[in-house]
Amino acid sequence: MQHLEPKQCHLWRKEDLNNSDLRLNNFEELTVFTNSSHLTRKLLKCKDCGQLYFYEFYEEIDFIGGNDPQYQTFIPVETEEKAKEISKEDLLEIHNHSPRILIDFPEEAEKPLLPRWVR
Repeated sequence: MQHLEPKQCHLWRKEDLNNSDLRLNNFEELTVFTNSSHLTRKLLKCKDCGQLYFYEFYEEIDFIGGNDPQYQTFIPVETEEKAKEISKEDLLEIHNHSPRILIDFPEEAEKPLLPRWVR
């Protein structure tokens, strides 16, 4: 699934994205679609440029040692309606969207990996 490239957004143009660029306080929370301890889905708005992002936080529960893998996904969207459509998709469908920004925190890592664009 292709979306328009968010070329006006500083996150799109920045080559060395880091985790501080994607702190949630850098975004305005517009709508919460799902909010639980292991799955959160929201519509966010970049405070710098106004770009809308569908945001998902997902934590896998593996019942091994407490270091559960965590994943964050930011998908640029044009409208709240588009974000609402995406919010109804299952976890695998979410990862068919391009472009998107991913931040993974595998169970063996001490901190989240650096964010990366999937284009």
